Parts: sequence; structure tokens; C-alpha cells
Amino acid sequence: MVDPLVVFLIAVPVWIQLLLAAFVHYDAGDIGMNARKWAAIVGVIPIAGLAVYLLARSEHFYDPASDPYRERTHEIHPSRRDEPPDPATNGRRAEPARGPNDERDDGPDR
Repeated sequence: MVDPLVVFLIAVPVWIQLLLAAFVHYDAGDIGMNARKWAAIVGVIPIAGLAVYLLARSEHFYDPASDPYRERTHEIHPSRRDEPPDPATNGRRAEPARGPNDERDDGPDR
């Protein structure tokens, strides 16, 4: 005979997983994502599938027109506008970091 506690401990997580997959199917269809694919991912991979879906969903709503950093400009706080530039940079921008395989122009060959 099957213990009712075992049935409960198995049925509740399976039921919750099916509800999450149904919600993802409904939600993904509304926002233009592939609903069947995401419902299958969330249904088969319990916790990580939902996390991946939520991350992919957040990337789906990115609007570059509303991104304040798209021009790569920044504002200087009014309290720091009168400070002189950093003398270590001589008023220049910092150069990008170089990797070990990047070519450098160190002057004439030796």
C-alpha cells in the first residue's frame, strides 16, 4: 500500500512545476517568445529553467532608446565640477587594458 505522505510529497512539487510551466507558456506567448520551448525548459529543469527564463525575459525588454548610457557619456556631480583633472592622466582618457597577446608599439626593434 502507498503511504499518503509519500504521494503528497511527490504530487505537490510536480503540481507546482506544472503550474510554473503553464505560467511560462502563457507569459512567453504574450511577449513574443517561443512559448512551447520555454514551457518545456521550465518543465524539465525545475529551478534553473525558471531562472534562465526570467533572465531571458528581462533581456527581451531592453530598449536602447531609453538607455541613459548608450552614448557612453556621464555626468559629473555638481560638487566635483571645480576639481582639477587627475594629474596622473594629464587630462587624457585612460587607455583600455591590454591582454598578453596584444601587439604594442614599444619603439624601434632591438
